[in-house]
Amino acid sequence: MQNLIQRSVLGVGLIVLLIADAFSGPAKRSVDFFPTTNGIAYAAFDLHKNSVTCFQPHLVDFWDVGQRTIDQVDEIGFELVVEEKRLRIASLPLEQIAYVNGTGIIRIDRQIRDLKLREYVWSPMILDYPALIMVLHIPHTPRLRISKEQIQAYLFPSSDDLMMVRCSSNQSNGLWVAIVVVYTRNLSSETTAELQKELSRALPDKLLEAEERWWMHWHGADHSSPSIYGKSFEVLRQSAAFLKMAQCREPGPSFGQIVSHLSVRQPKVAAPRDMAYAAVALAELGHYLEAKGALQFMLGSNAGFYRQKKVQGKPWGMNSDYQISVHHYAGMGYERSEMVNGYPLLHFDGHGLFLWALQNYIKTSSDAAFGQQSWPQVREKVILPLIDLIDETGLIQNDSGLTDKSAPGEHFSYTSCAVYNGLNQAAVQARSLGDVKLSDLCVRSAVQVRNNILSKMLAGKAGVIKKSMESEAFPMFLDGSAVEAINWQIVYPQWKSAKSTLDALHTFLRVGEQGRGFALAYTDAQTLGHESLFVDLRAFHALRSCGKRKHADEMLAWVIERVSQNGEMVPEYFSRDLADYIGPYPLIGLGAAPLILAILAR
Repeated sequence: MQNLIQRSVLGVGLIVLLIADAFSGPAKRSVDFFPTTNGIAYAAFDLHKNSVTCFQPHLVDFWDVGQRTIDQVDEIGFELVVEEKRLRIASLPLEQIAYVNGTGIIRIDRQIRDLKLREYVWSPMILDYPALIMVLHIPHTPRLRISKEQIQAYLFPSSDDLMMVRCSSNQSNGLWVAIVVVYTRNLSSETTAELQKELSRALPDKLLEAEERWWMHWHGADHSSPSIYGKSFEVLRQSAAFLKMAQCREPGPSFGQIVSHLSVRQPKVAAPRDMAYAAVALAELGHYLEAKGALQFMLGSNAGFYRQKKVQGKPWGMNSDYQISVHHYAGMGYERSEMVNGYPLLHFDGHGLFLWALQNYIKTSSDAAFGQQSWPQVREKVILPLIDLIDETGLIQNDSGLTDKSAPGEHFSYTSCAVYNGLNQAAVQARSLGDVKLSDLCVRSAVQVRNNILSKMLAGKAGVIKKSMESEAFPMFLDGSAVEAINWQIVYPQWKSAKSTLDALHTFLRVGEQGRGFALAYTDAQTLGHESLFVDLRAFHALRSCGKRKHADEMLAWVIERVSQNGEMVPEYFSRDLADYIGPYPLIGLGAAPLILAILAR
């Protein structure tokens, strides 16, 4: 025993001396946290503090009316204790951090001379509770053997709402220690007692294995091609995992919503635009339950709050009762918006994108019963209110667009394009259900919108697609989202307008060196915005359809390479100069989902 303590003390002495040394880690990262969630609880590993510094009992930041989800901890971790001396494992430098590919499990490697440690951190899908599991594995070495008594766990600050259960095992491949943190405020005493009993006698490596098997089983539904391999496959699998993690699993009206991102710094809310792209990607992968859950959430949510007002003599709001939020949902499905200058930001594209996602789900899953069951509500509170938004211009009335323009907004091309696509999808569904009259109305309305896009949204003889009807100054009127007009065939790929638009984007919205993608728009007359990952990944399809396959493949390869260096997390933007991450990450509906669709298309 004395020899064991001496070897341990020697090991700790080496660690303390080496902590001050310069540490050359892996290739430069742009991220500073790794999130994990089981669709109930949310946690984040902070790369600056090298430990878990966030644990929230709900995925969304605003759970109920006036109830913000509170972060429960400042730090959770392990300590090595030798002769009453304590060393926090978090003080050891990181050698490597990554997700176990295709899962929400964060793997952290540390090594100092003879001491090798591997931590696993995840919010468990194997538990239907707000929980976090941390597992520490220390392989045995000839010079250093650490007992389970020397590994302690800490949670700061302590709370009556948090139960921490410890379990351990000493096996041939080393020492395993686990702590499971469970938020117990909403759990019965019987459930809490049962969890404590079962978890205290669990084996840490078996907890890890069970979680990995859960994810392996979930990915078993994937329809991805076996020709996808290497980094593309890894990014595809992790992006799919992010979609699953971002979907709320709490029972009740919140179930099924997909938050727009998993950032620890910005509010996590569910927006129809993001949810629609996410639902399309999930359905294309074959995860029909998740796609359907997102659609059901929107159909069962609380909306209809932002009705008609006037701003500077122009209409601002929906003209009739409606079902799909015009901005975002909070908590249990309450419609909310951001207020600017006393008026809400409004997005009318969500109704059209919902119809696209709905028809895509019905087509890929063959779930005609869901289409029929939801049809009365879709007809009355999605399609007809959308048609009613076509104003005297023949376009969808002014809204905030992708750039969140404040009231009275503009007639944005992206909004009208999304509605055109949605109405076409609605026409197909109406025809299949025998509602011929509405099908014809959808077709006529879609044609009207498309004709007015072509007559009022194209600039000059070249026919470059403008950001909005009101935009006149070149190149300020360019908008990267114009690629969706090609993807949704408002402008056919073989038309001069499609080529002219892509050429204009390449010349004026291209960011950085060869291989990089596009900005969404100019922020002012002289300043180009940062590289938008949403635009890059949607432009991939437009470029390929217009015969620019080399350009498309180079851009996709660039995105895959960059995100591979950063936990496969897609950000909102790459900075213009160094391609650093800007904005929330991992982005879900406008990041992970378009990346999945691009990889599948290639």
